[in-house]
Amino acid sequence: MKKLCCLFALVSLLFAPPALAGFDEGVAAYKQRDYESALREILPLAEQGHAEAQHLLGKMYRIGKGVEKDYLTGVEWHRKAAKNGHLADQIWLSSTYYHGNPLNGVPQDFAESIKWLRMAAEQGDAESQYNLGFMHGAGEGTQADHDEALRWYLVDGV
Repeated sequence: MKKLCCLFALVSLLFAPPALAGFDEGVAAYKQRDYESALREILPLAEQGHAEAQHLLGKMYRIGKGVEKDYLTGVEWHRKAAKNGHLADQIWLSSTYYHGNPLNGVPQDFAESIKWLRMAAEQGDAESQYNLGFMHGAGEGTQADHDEALRWYLVDGV
């Protein structure tokens, strides 16, 4: 029985995702303002599709922490995180495209805003659901559709 337990423990360690430890170390380094170490831990995870790592890397590029400031590269990392279901990045992208940030190369684009807003709303984010209703009612990024607006105003989770 003891051998079986040891075998089970060994197998579970072999298949356990190592990404969390590197991510936690990266976040700790970032919080200590050791951006070089944070980047070393975060970048490989972000490249592997780790949404939280992609989010943090996007932030690092947007504000120039540990990397040369590159707003558009930051936006691309936030986009990857958003595609991987990162709610905060879906909301951030929606707001960024809604308002536009032409000084940093991001045009105002209501259709792009509504795309990200819909993803966040479909995850059950109440504010995104309300904003999506508003955009449908006002015809921003889509043809005005009061029935669709009402549906999003009244949604009780998706």
